[in-house]
Amino acid sequence: MRAKVVDWSLLAIVLLGVGTGLWSFLMGQPAGRWLFVVHGALGLAILGVLALKLRRVTPLLLTPKGRRLSALVGILTTVAALATVGLGVWWVVNQRPIHYPSGMILHTTAGFILLGLSLWHLLLRYRPLKGRDLRDPVRCCGWRGC
Repeated sequence: MRAKVVDWSLLAIVLLGVGTGLWSFLMGQPAGRWLFVVHGALGLAILGVLALKLRRVTPLLLTPKGRRLSALVGILTTVAALATVGLGVWWVVNQRPIHYPSGMILHTTAGFILLGLSLWHLLLRYRPLKGRDLRDPVRCCGWRGC
């Protein structure tokens, strides 16, 4: 997948995840269970797209030129994404709302941190999508074997 398509897909998943998370939190009724399923699917989808992103940027982070603010924010964003998904899975498997902070509070907090870091990373590395990116989204990103 093209680099920009991966980047914008990650942002779209984060924004949709925050939106569905807030909506499901406000709905909180059995009729809205489809929303929890969509929210969970987005959480798992981010792992796949994040793997594509990490495969592309890890070699860049290991070079001296790669050590700058955007790289640091990118690393923090990755940690926040993994924490958000991990806490979401933990909350689903181990729901214990009797202690504070509950898994839901931790998951929500990590999600908002992820949103803020994603937007910060976007501001540092903004590259708009172009028509050619969408016409051939599977084109090689410069990896070996593509």
